[in-house]
Amino acid sequence: MQKLEKAFNGPYLVVEKKSPVTYKILLNGKGGSQMAHHDKLKKYEGNKRPTWLIKAANHLGSQSNTHSQA
Repeated sequence: MQKLEKAFNGPYLVVEKKSPVTYKILLNGKGGSQMAHHDKLKKYEGNKRPTWLIKAANHLGSQSNTHSQA
């Protein structure tokens, strides 16, 4: 890695905790996902989140509300 390269990619959306150290992350708005170790994740602190991420987070939130009420 070059000194001036970005150390992290993203932002991505954590969609599921698979184990105490492993998470399933959504890579884009097209449904691409992968597993990631917690050491490789960092909280996104940018000012602007991509539209796909906002929509996916809202969709997941509405699903969890539906499941919790059932």
